[in-house]
Amino acid sequence: MLKLIQTLIRCAGVLSPSLAAQLAVALASRPQKFKRPQREMDQLAHAKKLHYRGSRGTDNVAWSWGEGPVVIISHGWSSRGSQMASLAMEVAEAGFQAVAIDFTAHGDSAGKLVHFDDLAKDLVALSSQFDEVFALVGHSAGGVMSMAAREFGFKAQRYAVLGAPVAPYPALEAIRKLLKARDAVIEKCKQVFAGHIGVTWEELERGRAFYHGDGPLLLVYDTDDQEVSVEQGKKIQSFWKDSRLVITEGLGHRKLMWDPEVTQEVVNFLKA
Repeated sequence: MLKLIQTLIRCAGVLSPSLAAQLAVALASRPQKFKRPQREMDQLAHAKKLHYRGSRGTDNVAWSWGEGPVVIISHGWSSRGSQMASLAMEVAEAGFQAVAIDFTAHGDSAGKLVHFDDLAKDLVALSSQFDEVFALVGHSAGGVMSMAAREFGFKAQRYAVLGAPVAPYPALEAIRKLLKARDAVIEKCKQVFAGHIGVTWEELERGRAFYHGDGPLLLVYDTDDQEVSVEQGKKIQSFWKDSRLVITEGLGHRKLMWDPEVTQEVVNFLKA
């Protein structure tokens, strides 16, 4: 099936790069769902299940631990809120209400198709259930699109992002590698992704999602991350005045979500 799709994208790319890009992005907009391990099941047993209406009208869920100032925790693409349960439970233990979102088509939330702007709009929909959101902690795509949610009305006092790119580079790389898309198709894909968000690709690359820093920002990036480089964190730090960059080693991309030292950095940041 993958080879058939690759051939289709390659042929469409010759006839119309724009058409091939639309097809490639449509295929890439269907996140994979993976079986939840027992550890996450046990952690969810201690959480309260919340419901919110997703940006596409779907019945979506989030998971809440603890009481206190609200901290929303956002997972990345093809991930789920329970993958950040260890971090959420430590945040709750520190005196906060930690709320881990399941974005549309992720985790226990409904839907099969979701665009990057839907992640931002989902966050706004969930946050409307609370009088105030104290902080946001986002990983990868959940980090950058949660920051972009500020353009849709989201606001917090503090922000922390773990391995978040300034633009959807990992999605482009996946299309390039898995679908064998030509360079001309990749360029058109950039326009499609940016169009979903309502900006240009050039604006995204300049860090549009991180414009107008309105509170302290913690940036955590790992030297062994093969999806999002430390340079992305340095770039964000260069134009967000009140920010601090923490560089780790040996964690790669996903372990940032549950590593004890990263978790402690986040907790200290929230309590500062």
